[in-house]
Amino acid sequence: MKTVAIFTMGCRANQADSAILEGMLAREGWRLVDTKEPADAYILNTCTVTNNADQEARYLIRRLHRQNPEACILVTGCSAQVNPKALAGVEGVAFVVGNTQKKSILDLLKQSKPLVPEIMVEDIFQEEAIFSSDFSSYSKNTRALLKIQDGCNQMCSYCVIPFARGKNRSLLPQLVMDELHRLSEIGYYEAVLTGIHIGTYGRDLSPQTDLLALMKRIEDEVPIHRVRLSSIDPEEVTEEMIEFLSGSKIFCAHLHIPVQSGEDQILKLMRRRYTAQEFLDLGVKLKEKIPGVCLGTDIMPGFPYENEERFEKSYRLMQESPLDYLHVFPYSAKEKTRAANFQDQVSQAQKRERVSKMTALSKEKRNQFYESQKGSIQEIILEEKAMHFPEHFSDKIRGVSRNFISVYVVANEDLKGKLVSCKITGYEGDYVFGEII
Repeated sequence: MKTVAIFTMGCRANQADSAILEGMLAREGWRLVDTKEPADAYILNTCTVTNNADQEARYLIRRLHRQNPEACILVTGCSAQVNPKALAGVEGVAFVVGNTQKKSILDLLKQSKPLVPEIMVEDIFQEEAIFSSDFSSYSKNTRALLKIQDGCNQMCSYCVIPFARGKNRSLLPQLVMDELHRLSEIGYYEAVLTGIHIGTYGRDLSPQTDLLALMKRIEDEVPIHRVRLSSIDPEEVTEEMIEFLSGSKIFCAHLHIPVQSGEDQILKLMRRRYTAQEFLDLGVKLKEKIPGVCLGTDIMPGFPYENEERFEKSYRLMQESPLDYLHVFPYSAKEKTRAANFQDQVSQAQKRERVSKMTALSKEKRNQFYESQKGSIQEIILEEKAMHFPEHFSDKIRGVSRNFISVYVVANEDLKGKLVSCKITGYEGDYVFGEII
């Protein structure tokens, strides 16, 4: 039996694609192993959202090649789609496969390792289908990822992802429901609806539909115990959706709503479709309407023309907002995007300073949220034994609550993937602990 290891970088959509590949390979008799083990083949599913991600992909290729020089290394994903020649030039690469050709990976691995790297990349904007199958049952996660949408039509000025993922396309509602039922049947309690821009779900379908209609159907049919949205833009969280979420028994009280900046002029330059005040008002409304909801965002300091005054406005908005955590990453100029040609670029030193300040704010907000949840009763799905944590966590297993708290509890490992109720008893730094009840 041949062995294969898959290394996944980047977003949940990429993780979902890797789960599809795992399923395809397992059905054909491949044995899946850890990326740190010797393997006959390595698949690197790349990200290209930042320049650091591209650099990391090249570093990982070199590491895998040193680990096993005879292995077939296949590079796919977003960096492969956008930068195929650069990746093909890294020693050890056998195949570079774009996002349009992921369905061909199994056939490629059956071939002999080529003498020179083969590049299989086509025009992503011609892609009409969504890479999907009955895949989630092969995911290593105890919470399944279900990709319901791919691509993005928005063309934000900083973002290269449309060039990596193509135009918006959606999975048919019935296929979504079928997969949710299947996931429940094989023992999953939670599915995460993911994609590149899930707020646009259904606009490309005939008849046209939308994300809220899909959510209502899930609520009515109850195909699985609980469902989480991965990420949704501010303007797509409508009054009707808030009302729906406030009374939902299926959908988790957790929303990740990317803002990118809290300053109006920067938002215009980014080609975002809301104002800073609208984002702030939305957060306040969500906290008022949905009990215990956890709110997160993406924030990108260092965008061109972000002077000190504009950064401070953005920082103050993040302070004032009822957010519970921030994903902070510096702006990275990407080829093909409009913002890469903007004149007033921010220095790396300023970016590091601003990222540090936002990161400290995120930690402060997360601790405030943990404090607010002390004493609450949470339903958690047990996921994994605590590893590489302080010694007094060594007997604990991590579980994830509906409102996205990672809780460490004392439990038997055979309970992995099971639902339990626990009481939040406290937190220590980044770690929340509780007691099963």
